[in-house]
Amino acid sequence: MQTKEKQDELLALFLLFASQVEGRIEKEVRPILRLTMLELRQLISEISPEGQFREFEWREIQPRALPILSRIASVLRIQIPPELAVIRPEIQKAAAKYVSQPVPAVEPIDNQELLKKVVIGGITLNQILGSPGVSNRLTINMAKDLDRMVRTSLFMERPTSEIADKVVRTLERNGRVISQIRKGSYANQILNRTNNTIAAAVWDVANKTAREFWGDIAAPNQKWMWLATLENTCPVCLPFHRVIKPNLKDFPALPAVHPNCRCIVVPVV
Repeated sequence: MQTKEKQDELLALFLLFASQVEGRIEKEVRPILRLTMLELRQLISEISPEGQFREFEWREIQPRALPILSRIASVLRIQIPPELAVIRPEIQKAAAKYVSQPVPAVEPIDNQELLKKVVIGGITLNQILGSPGVSNRLTINMAKDLDRMVRTSLFMERPTSEIADKVVRTLERNGRVISQIRKGSYANQILNRTNNTIAAAVWDVANKTAREFWGDIAAPNQKWMWLATLENTCPVCLPFHRVIKPNLKDFPALPAVHPNCRCIVVPVV
């Protein structure tokens, strides 16, 4: 069996590759997210400052939020697949080294197939992000979150200016309006949702790329071990750490099993 040091080294490499890819995607998405929040803030500001007709006004303008929010899914659909293609050969190289096998040639997968291949919470990334110009799960869920926040605030008779600040706060710097994404804001909620989607997609591809390589060369009696990242490990995954099963299907599920899961299943060699 590989030493604990080798196992830790493999997991550390996977985490490094994933964090680099996630960081690049997040860097491209964040400016679009900030602009989106500013537009939503302007939309909210069209509601009267106070008064009993504000819920009716929100019902009238709320449909306009959907196309504004759809830009986030659109940029994710553009930015994620090329970065997933980047991580695949790096993961295969680390997986091959772990079992002392030659590094294989990586067969390219086009962007559309990658979107279909990634599964998050039982749903393909293609379904989550949708097709250009078509409503998708991510955008619809973000719009529902916004509608819930606005309606709750109106029910509590919050001033419209306070509701706009709840979306995102702003400040003026060098003649420009800058958005401030603060904890507890709608913008922060959407930032977390977006980052979780990115992280889940990257980790899903990392896991599947390694498992497919190992599975192709596995002996008939190959055993498998679950490895968990022991920093902030969740109670779902911690009991499986270093558990060995005779078959992959003997595990109740395979990583990633929840948002921000950083577990992998490796062959026992």
